[in-house]
Amino acid sequence: DGSFNMVAADGSACGTAPSWGCPWLVAAWLWRLRPNAAWMSELYPLLAAYLDWWLAERRGADGGLFYACSWESGQDDSPRFGAQPLGGGHPVRHIRPADLYAAFAHACHTMAEFATALGHADEITRWQALAQEWTDRTQVLWNGARFADFDTQTGQLTAQDDAMLLAPAALGVAAPAQVAALRAAIAA
Repeated sequence: DGSFNMVAADGSACGTAPSWGCPWLVAAWLWRLRPNAAWMSELYPLLAAYLDWWLAERRGADGGLFYACSWESGQDDSPRFGAQPLGGGHPVRHIRPADLYAAFAHACHTMAEFATALGHADEITRWQALAQEWTDRTQVLWNGARFADFDTQTGQLTAQDDAMLLAPAALGVAAPAQVAALRAAIAA
């Protein structure tokens, strides 16, 4: 019906993040399993509009992406986002989440593949550039041992560890050496 399903404590409308459920991973798998140009032609503009909304509505002054609140991340009240005295609707715009960056990089890479398959030559370069930008931004969140979120209030990577910080590896955004380091840490 067009109504919002979440509203943050500050009154801002929320949605579901690109990292929640990894929809581009699912769409890519479906496309590879049964390529259907008619289906993708219908889906593609919706996916593009969704990513454009995130770039317009969830980008801070530093250019980084954020979740409006932990509800929007799908990780309600996660300690990754610091104290949330107002609950899952508490604003967490100061955190630059590694999983969101990785999911966005992966989504843009996938959009470049979809644009290629659909013959949208004028859009391929845009999606490739965005994929590279968000891959590079994800790399900045590597602390030497694992990925971490960045807190713009402290100017530092956060110490909180979480399984969601493995998203760069799971989505193919991490470098091979980073994946090897993460595997070794998990095995230890």
